[in-house]
Amino acid sequence: MDEEWSCVMVAGELETPDIGEVTADNWSRVITTIDRTDLALVMRTLRLSTLLENALTERLRPLKLTQAEFYVLTTLRTAGPAHESRPSDLADRLLLTTGGLSNLLRRLTARGLVEREQSLDDRRSTRVRLSAEGATIADQCLEVWSDAQQRFFRGVPSPHRAETSAALARLLSDVDSWPAPGADQSSWASD
Repeated sequence: MDEEWSCVMVAGELETPDIGEVTADNWSRVITTIDRTDLALVMRTLRLSTLLENALTERLRPLKLTQAEFYVLTTLRTAGPAHESRPSDLADRLLLTTGGLSNLLRRLTARGLVEREQSLDDRRSTRVRLSAEGATIADQCLEVWSDAQQRFFRGVPSPHRAETSAALARLLSDVDSWPAPGADQSSWASD
């Protein structure tokens, strides 16, 4: 497998230009100061994200779920033995507004996949919990997505997947430490 993977690379470049290389070539003709490597990385990341989202959407179709519903169900399923969360915690974890999450929860409740109840600790707050049917659907989602991931990355040897994952984790950690939009952005300046 490693030989097959290394055959795609020729002196560090892809044999056939991909969207990253093509975009970097085109943009660098207009913006001569652009970092071609960074731009190629961004374009490849965006393309990969689109392909993964399309694969997920296709695999969720038989379950009649949207991606957002998938994320709510699987997040609750993996949230510990009670399979529950406060809506505000769920919204934060999924990077959703509370209004957007409320609409999702309304649909999932109507389908019998989640249940909402007042918290016993604080009567002002509610908890969201997977129903038995919701847990079954969430398990199907996890299996479907696990299978899709394996198919998606099967051509990349495990050590390369691990290295890439670690590099992306470092990048995300760095980006997550940036100031929020609208805050002082002087730390964004290059060294």
